[in-house]
Parts: sequence; C-alpha cells; structure tokens
Amino acid sequence: MCKTRSVFSLISIIISQIFSAMQIFARSVVKQQRWDEAIAVYQQLLTTYPHAQHVAYCGWGQVLVQQGKLAEAITIYNKVIAFRPQDSEAHYLLGMALQQQQKLPAAKAAFQKALQFDPQHQAARQSLKQIDRQ
Repeated sequence: MCKTRSVFSLISIIISQIFSAMQIFARSVVKQQRWDEAIAVYQQLLTTYPHAQHVAYCGWGQVLVQQGKLAEAITIYNKVIAFRPQDSEAHYLLGMALQQQQKLPAAKAAFQKALQFDPQHQAARQSLKQIDRQ
C-alpha cells in the first residue's frame, strides 16, 4: 500500500511538471507570435488535462485577443465562466476583450465581477478606473 501511494505521488508530480512545461512552451510561442502553435498547445492542454480547462481556455483566449479575434475570445472566456463562475481572471480577461470592442457597460460589469471574487485584483481595479474616467 505504501509503495502504491509513493508511485501515485511520483506520477502526480511528473504530470504537474509536464503541465507546467506545456504552459511555459505555450507562452514562449505566444511571445514569438506563432499563434497556430500556441492554440495547438492550449488545445492539447484541454485534451490532456481536462481538470485545468480554465488555464488552457484563458491562454487560448489571450491568443485570440492578440490576433484581434475578440468575439472568439469572448466566447472562450464565457466558457470558463460557465464552469468556473468565480474565476476572477476569466472575468478580467472577458472585461479586457469587451473593452477593446468598446462594449464599456459589459466590460465594467466583468471588471466588477473580477473584483467581487478577488478584491486584490489590481489590473481589474485599474481597468475599472479607466472606464470610469471615459
């Protein structure tokens, strides 16, 4: 029994390290603006690590935003919010995409949600202040 637990613990550590490596790789190809590769990595993360869908979807959404595909990004962020309604980062990212589309009331609501779930989310707070100044 003890050996079995040790093996499972080791496997869990390895899986976590592979997941982290894939995230690092995705961020690397994003920096190089290799969008199709980045999306492929995020899709692979979705398939391989379904328990971490929010991470993959948020990364994928950010790639779409950088490509100017705001409507698609908004759809992705809404998927995250559908299964993780208290995900402050997803609300923040949704707000950023909506703000770029000049949908300011919806963006403001998304930033407020982000702050509701994480009152320390400084980027959401700054974005909200920016909208209020407009």
